[in-house]
Amino acid sequence: METIKRRRGRPKKVVVKDYAQCEIDFTGMQRLIEKSDIAGQIQVMLEIVRNNKQEKQWRGMIAVPPTSLLELIIKEFREKTNIPLEIPFFVFLSLLSGILLHKKIKLKIGEDRCVTPNLWTILLAESGAGKTFVSKTIEKSIKDKDKILFQGTGIVSAAAFVSELSEKNNKLWIRDEFAQFLRAIESPTGPLSEMKDYCLRLYDHDRLERKTKKDVITVEEPSLSILGLNALGSFHKYVTAEMMMDGFSQRFQYVVARRDPERPMEKYLDWDVSTKGWDERWQSIQSCLQQEYTATSELASTAVLSSFRVCFSGLGTLDESFVRRIIWAAHPYALLYHVLRRPEETRLVAEDYGWAGRLLSMHVADLSYLIGEHNLSVVEKMVRSVEAIRQQVRAKDNREITPRDIVRGIRNIKTTQQAMSLLQFAVNYGAEKTT
Repeated sequence: METIKRRRGRPKKVVVKDYAQCEIDFTGMQRLIEKSDIAGQIQVMLEIVRNNKQEKQWRGMIAVPPTSLLELIIKEFREKTNIPLEIPFFVFLSLLSGILLHKKIKLKIGEDRCVTPNLWTILLAESGAGKTFVSKTIEKSIKDKDKILFQGTGIVSAAAFVSELSEKNNKLWIRDEFAQFLRAIESPTGPLSEMKDYCLRLYDHDRLERKTKKDVITVEEPSLSILGLNALGSFHKYVTAEMMMDGFSQRFQYVVARRDPERPMEKYLDWDVSTKGWDERWQSIQSCLQQEYTATSELASTAVLSSFRVCFSGLGTLDESFVRRIIWAAHPYALLYHVLRRPEETRLVAEDYGWAGRLLSMHVADLSYLIGEHNLSVVEKMVRSVEAIRQQVRAKDNREITPRDIVRGIRNIKTTQQAMSLLQFAVNYGAEKTT
């Protein structure tokens, strides 16, 4: 009788899933999900993504005051182009912020709080969506636009940044390929290694100082509005989920500009945008600006609480650092809406904060999308795979799942440590889903 030799080898995988094509940074993700407090934030972000339903009407219309210059600009881009309307919307607000910074206009809240109307925004859209076109088009309608712009195109080092800022403080910095810049300043070595510290000081308007061989460069009360532009598809190539959960990245407000299926490309091959009348409207706003605007402490506190409820009601409990930084933007946004609607009046009203609250809800949804949908949805899929493996192991072997089962079942999990982290996260995630 012929003896049949059985080939020895590894057991067959229970479930085979390959997430390598998703370009997931599992080392960074592992560190992220091992932190129980951060894991809780992940769940909230994912829930916000699930609850964020796309409406047919452009979502930003709820934050566009009727008869305003902003409405005129949005109308022109909606009728003449297929450009996502978030782009002209936030380019306009950033430019308006730059004007207020250049004129050193501030918002005084109560007796002892002063708000500088600087915005830090990261605007993401598909490559070729028209980010640069929109920026240049709106810019040219502003008289003396160069006075409000911080060029920064040649900045390749922290020293160059401080040097230019010392000459061009209180302006708007529009920078393309912003994700690469964020990645560069995270590096502990290189010419931009000190930029993160400078940016943190800049955000808080703390004094900047840079010693050179010949002199000491000092910038008192530094302030910039920043509009970082980047292609949506390449953003996570440079900015990981771990970086976005960091305190520095939380200082930015995020915008995801999606194409409108109701305005297909073939209908708008020629972007023939007319800026007629825009310059007069800009001039009208600037001619009425006051040096200082005010808001009572009672109004600001009540309005911020209302903004909080609008943005987060029913969505879980976000970490305090997220809440405070997102909600704090209600103050500069309220000031921008005020000067857009009634620049000659110095006192802000509840409606100004109402408009700001609508805008903040867009930022919350887009931040949740970036953290949840783009990066963490991959982890969520892995969690589902873990659950599938768990069920099959119970059905076949009548035992509990082990890290080894996960290593065998998911190709992108290479080590037992990674498997243990994912398994623990899956346990916590399941508990969150059932509570």
